[in-house]
Amino acid sequence: MNGLKKTHQDLDDCLKRRLAKVSMEAEQKVGLIVQDTKDEQKRLLAYDKMRQLGQDALYQEWLQKYIVELNKWRSRELAQLQKELSKCQYNIVEISKKKIDRINIQANSLKTQILDEEKNAASRKTKKLTGKMYDLTREDANFLGSESKTELNLRIQSNVGRIAPGQSCTNGV
Repeated sequence: MNGLKKTHQDLDDCLKRRLAKVSMEAEQKVGLIVQDTKDEQKRLLAYDKMRQLGQDALYQEWLQKYIVELNKWRSRELAQLQKELSKCQYNIVEISKKKIDRINIQANSLKTQILDEEKNAASRKTKKLTGKMYDLTREDANFLGSESKTELNLRIQSNVGRIAPGQSCTNGV
């Protein structure tokens, strides 16, 4: 019974360690994805700034000659740029979501596999212990039986001759 208890404790400890490791690795990978996402958004903001700087320079050059026309053009360009940026940002977030989902699926698959392996190992250990218990019981059963001892105390007396009524032969013994 102690061996069975130890087996279950070992299973619990092993599962905790292995599952914690898988969770930690998944967490690290998710952290990297989150950092990549932030980096991509920073690059997108730098790109946005670069585009705006270019547009501002062009705007200053044309400002003196074509103020009205330039303002119309700038409004159209900024609206288009906003659409592009929104689309890029959406794509970045979607890609990151897909990566996180894949890692989550992989981590869950590994956890399930580990759980199955540990359950199988515990089952084998339990069967082995049960078999040993069965063998021990069979060995002990071979020695089971019953024994009886009967003790008889027999006292035989005899008299030679006649005994008077009320007398027994036990007087002299």
